[in-house]
Amino acid sequence: MKEIITLGFLLSASIAIAQDQRILEIRKLYNETQAALSDFNTVTIDDYENSSEGGKLTKFENKLGIKLIKTEYYGSIGKSLTEYYYRNGEVYFIFKTDYQYNAPPTVPEYDETKTEKAESRFYFDGTKLIRWITPDGQSQNLKLPISKESRNNQLELANKALQSFQ
Repeated sequence: MKEIITLGFLLSASIAIAQDQRILEIRKLYNETQAALSDFNTVTIDDYENSSEGGKLTKFENKLGIKLIKTEYYGSIGKSLTEYYYRNGEVYFIFKTDYQYNAPPTVPEYDETKTEKAESRFYFDGTKLIRWITPDGQSQNLKLPISKESRNNQLELANKALQSFQ
């Protein structure tokens, strides 16, 4: 019995180490993309179908393919900015920022200093979500049903953004 527990612990530890190594690889790819942004060819398209106040998608591409797609969607009391990072046509990282205004920007009560900002980070290994950092800075338990739903939703949005440019 003790050997089974030890083997289970060792397996869990090696999975955690492999995921941490993958997170480091993802951060390296992210930093490489950020450093090369000015070298990419960019194309921006409008998207009025997916938001009440409109939006746009911007593709960053080099000879190896699409590396990043930024989406911006606007609503009357907020906006959503999402960055989808790709390698070989597959998303590996998503950085999402949601802004909640205190009032629509067109009314006198609007105060930019009262805008609330929420950031989420999604790390993928293939189609497997390996880490989700929630707006409170905590790692989400990936075994919860909400994690599976969020993974599916984020992958669907990443693929939809990619298809917008194909």
